[in-house]
Amino acid sequence: MNNRARPFLPVFFLLSFGIWLGSSLPSINPIQALVLFLGCWFCWLIFEWYQLGIRKWVFFLVVILTGLILSNSQQPMFNWDGEHYSFSGRVEEINELTYYNRVIVALQKPKTKLALHLPLEEGVKVGEIVSFAGSVSQPSFARNPGEFCYRSYLYSKGVSGVSVPDDFTVLGMARFSVLQMMREFVARNLDKVNDSALLKALVLGEKRSISTAQREKWSHLGTAHLLAISGMHIGLLSGVLWVLINRLSFGDNFKVVFLSMVLLAYVLLTGGSPSSWRAYIMCVLAMIWKSRERQIDSLHVWSFAGTLMLLFSPTLLNQVSFQLSFAASGGILLWSPWLFRIGISSDSESAIRRQLLKVLRALLVSVIAQFSLYPLLAIHFQEIALFSPITTLVFFPLVIIILIGGILLGFLGSIPYVGDVLVKVLEVLMRLINKIELWFEPFTIVLPLKRPGWAIIFIWYFAFIYLGWLLRKKRIFPLRNSLKRGLIWVLVCLNLLSLPSELQRPFEVTVIDVGQGDSILISTPWNQNILIDGGGDSVYWQLRGRNVGEQTLLPFLKYNDIDQIDLVILSHPHEDHLFGLLAVLENVPVGMVIDNGQLHTTSSYYRYLELMYERGIEYKTVRAGDALELRGGVVVEILHPSELLTGTSSDLNNNSLVVLLKYRGWKFLFTGDLDKVGQMALLTNANLEGVDWLKVPHHGSTSAWYPPFFEQIKPTYAVIPVGTNSFGQPSKLVLDGLNDLGTKVWRTDLNGAVTFRIWGGLFGRFFAMNKE
Repeated sequence: MNNRARPFLPVFFLLSFGIWLGSSLPSINPIQALVLFLGCWFCWLIFEWYQLGIRKWVFFLVVILTGLILSNSQQPMFNWDGEHYSFSGRVEEINELTYYNRVIVALQKPKTKLALHLPLEEGVKVGEIVSFAGSVSQPSFARNPGEFCYRSYLYSKGVSGVSVPDDFTVLGMARFSVLQMMREFVARNLDKVNDSALLKALVLGEKRSISTAQREKWSHLGTAHLLAISGMHIGLLSGVLWVLINRLSFGDNFKVVFLSMVLLAYVLLTGGSPSSWRAYIMCVLAMIWKSRERQIDSLHVWSFAGTLMLLFSPTLLNQVSFQLSFAASGGILLWSPWLFRIGISSDSESAIRRQLLKVLRALLVSVIAQFSLYPLLAIHFQEIALFSPITTLVFFPLVIIILIGGILLGFLGSIPYVGDVLVKVLEVLMRLINKIELWFEPFTIVLPLKRPGWAIIFIWYFAFIYLGWLLRKKRIFPLRNSLKRGLIWVLVCLNLLSLPSELQRPFEVTVIDVGQGDSILISTPWNQNILIDGGGDSVYWQLRGRNVGEQTLLPFLKYNDIDQIDLVILSHPHEDHLFGLLAVLENVPVGMVIDNGQLHTTSSYYRYLELMYERGIEYKTVRAGDALELRGGVVVEILHPSELLTGTSSDLNNNSLVVLLKYRGWKFLFTGDLDKVGQMALLTNANLEGVDWLKVPHHGSTSAWYPPFFEQIKPTYAVIPVGTNSFGQPSKLVLDGLNDLGTKVWRTDLNGAVTFRIWGGLFGRFFAMNKE
C-alpha cells in the first residue's frame, strides 16, 4: 500500500457512491450490470497493460460498478411469503424492545437468520438452541421518508425474515458458547455496582438497559457518542495491553496476533457495532505497521477499513451509526496534523501554558467532529447539542476512568477484595458523573437544524475537506496562490447557490403512505407547499389512540423541513381524508384552505372548521373553473364540481374536488374519491387529455372504475393510495384496466410513499420507499 498515494481513499468514496447509487435506483437487471462491470474491468486491464492515461478513470468506473452490483446483491435469498414454517436454530442476539423481545436466531436449515418477536416474559439466552413454528414474512420497510427502515436494519445483520411464533421451545444450550459465557460473567460482575446500566453500556455496549430519560439526557448534553463502543474503547484496551505485553519477551508477530485476537474477542463480546469494527480494523493495521517500524497515513487506514467493511456488508452504508462513525473519525484524522501542531510547545513555555494548549487541542478535536457531523445530524436528527464540545471535554476523562474500572471489574470482580475495592470506586465515580449531569442540565441547549439541500451539503464538505487538506501541510501554498485558489472556489460555491431554484431543487409530488387514506404533498422549487388531504383513521382507531396526523404527517413534514403549508386542499370530508389534517392545522402555519363547501356532521369536520377560525386561516369554497397561480408558473385548476351533486350512491365521494396541477408542460390530476357518477359529470365539463400523472380515485375501488373516464385521460403514470383493507381495494378490474392502457401503476401498500420528481421542468421520474 502506497502511503503517499493513499490508494484506498478514492476507492472508499467511489465504492460508497456506487452502493448509494444502487440503493437509489430502481432494481437493475443483474445480468446487464454484471456484463457492464466485466466489460469495464476488461478495458481497464488492457489500458493498464499499455499504461494509457485513461486507465485511472476506467478503474474508478469499475469501483463504482462494484458498489452498484454489491448494493443490488444484498437482497436476501429467501423471499418469505407469510406461510407457516417450523425451524430450529441457535440464538445469536437478544434485544429487549418496548413491547417484545427481538431474538435473532441462526437457522440450521436453511442457512439464514430470522428475527423472532417474543413476549417480554419469555426466558431465552444467547447461545441456546430453540425450535419454533409460525408464519415468516419479509421485514417491514420504511413506509415514508425519515422513518426507520426495519428491513435494511435486519438485512445488515444477515436477517432475511420476521416471525411471531405460535409455538416456541428452548432445547438447551449450544455446546460451544464461550463468548456468551464470558459476556454473562462480565455482566454479573458489573451488576455488583448499584445502578449498573450506564456501566454496562460503556463496557459491553448494552444501551438497552439505560432508561429513555437517561439516553435523552446524554443526547441533549451532546455526550451520547461516548456510549458507543468505538475507537475510545478499542484504543484504550489495545494501548494498555500493548504496554503490558511489551514487557514480555515475545516476538512482534506474536504480540500483534495475540492483541488482535483479544481485541476481536472484545468486539464480538460487545455486539460488533460498525464503530467498533472500524476501530478494530484500524487498530490492527496500526499495530502491524508499528511492529515493522514503518509509518502509515491514518487516512489510508481509515479508508481501507471502510472499504473492507462495505465489501463484506454493503448495507452498512445505510446505517446511521456507520455514517456517523466514519464521518467523525475521518474529520478528526483529516485535521489531526494541524491539531497536533497546536499542542506542541517549546520547553521555555510555562507548564500552565502547555496544559492549556493540550486542553485547547482536546476541545478542538470535539469541535472538528461536530463540523464533520453537521450535515448528517441535520439529515437524521434535525438537532444538535450546542455545548457538545465542552461537555465532551468534561465527561471524557471521567468516562475513560469508569471504562478502565469497568473492564477491570468485569474480568477481575470475582477476586476477593479486588472486586470489592473496584465496586466502591466505581460507585463513587457513578455518583460523581450523575452530579455533573445535574450541574450541566440547566445549560443544555439543543438547536433545531434544517435538512440541507444537496448544494449546501456539497459546499459544506468541500470547504471542510479542502481547508483541512491545506492545514495538513506545514507550509500552505504561497499567499498569492492560496488567495487565487480560495477566490476561485468561493466563486464556484456562490454560483452553485445562485443557480435558478428549479435547478437547485426539483418539483416534487409525494403520495404519503397514510394507510387506507389519501395524503399528497406538492413541493415546488420556489419553496411553496400544497397539501391535498391528510389521511385519517376510523373512529374505532381514533378512540384507541391512533392519530395518523401526529404519528405520520407531522414527522414527515419535519423530516422534509417543511415548516409552513401555503395551501391545504380538502377533497371531501370523509375521515380517511380529513382527520389527519387536524394535526397539521393545529401545529403548522397554513396560508389558505380550500374545499367544495359540502357540510358534514362528524366531530372531525366541526373541529376542522373551528381550527380555521381559531387560527385565522383564510378559507375559500371553490368550484370548477377556479384557479390559483403560484410562483414559477405552477397553476392549480379546479375541474369539479361545478355544482354539488345530490342523490348519488355517495354524494361526498362524487363531489370530491378534482384538481389539475400544471407545471412546465406536465399535468397532474388529483381525483379524491370520485366515483362513476362524478366521473361522468367531469367528462361532460372538462377536457382531460394529456394527463401525465393520475391519483387513481377512491383507492382503486370498483365503484370508481368508469372506462371512458380513464380512456380519455390515458395517464402515463398512476398512483393508488391504499392500505390494508377489507373492501377489496385496489380492485383487480382497476389494475387490469390500467395495465391495458399501458399505465405504470404504483401503490402505497406495496411501495410505501411514492415521490415523483421533475428537474428543471424537463426530466421526471419516480422514487419509492420500496423499489422491489
